[in-house]
Amino acid sequence: MRAPVRAATAVVLLTALAGASPSLADPITFDDVPTDVYDTVSVGGAVFRAQNPIHSISVLAGVQNCIRCAENGTPYLSAWGYPPVGILMTTVSGDPFSLYEFDAAESFAVLPERWARRIDVIGQLAGGGMISTSFVLDRILDGIGGAEDFQRFTLPASFTMLSSVLFVGAGNTAVSEGLVFQDFAIDNIVTDLPAPIPEPATIGLLLTGLAIVRRRILKARASIH
Repeated sequence: MRAPVRAATAVVLLTALAGASPSLADPITFDDVPTDVYDTVSVGGAVFRAQNPIHSISVLAGVQNCIRCAENGTPYLSAWGYPPVGILMTTVSGDPFSLYEFDAAESFAVLPERWARRIDVIGQLAGGGMISTSFVLDRILDGIGGAEDFQRFTLPASFTMLSSVLFVGAGNTAVSEGLVFQDFAIDNIVTDLPAPIPEPATIGLLLTGLAIVRRRILKARASIH
C-alpha cells in the first residue's frame, strides 16, 4: 500500500513545480523590457551590461521606435556607437551557466557602413580560462518586413560552466564619419539558467496538495490496521 501513496506524493510535488516555472533552456528575450538606453538589463536570470562602463546598451524594437532597425517582431538588445560596444552577460545568482544558441543581426538598415561583419563570443570559464568562437553575419537587413534580419547561431558544446560571456561586434573596416563602428544586435538567448522559484501562491497550492496526500496516507494506514 505504501508505494502507491509515495508515488502519489511525488506526482503532486512534480506537478506543482512543473506548473510554477518554465522548463530549462527557455530563450531569454527582451519582450518585457521597455525600449530605452540602459547601463544594465536584468532579465530571465541573466544580467547584460556594456563591456565598458562609459557605454550604454539599448533595447530596440523596429515596430515601435525604429522602422529601419533590425527587425524580428519583438524587442531585442542592441550594441551600437563608438568606440565599439561589447555586451557582457553574467547571471543574477553568480552561478555558472551554459550558452547554447542566440539570434543576432546587424543594426541600422540605413547605415550598412556601421555593421559588424561578425560577432565574437568569448566565454570566461568558471574554473579559469577562456574559450571563444565567431559567427559571420550575412549582411541582410532591411528593417520592417521583407527579408529575415536575424540569424540563429549555435555555440560549441564547450560553452558550459561559464562565469560570463562577452558578445563583441568585429570585422568591419568601413569608415563612417571618420570612425569605424561594429554595431550588432542579439535576442532569444538559450541557456540552462534555472527556472524561477515558485511564486508564494504556487507554494501554497503545493502545500495544500501535500496535506491532502498526507490525510490519504493516514487513512490508508488506518484501514490496514
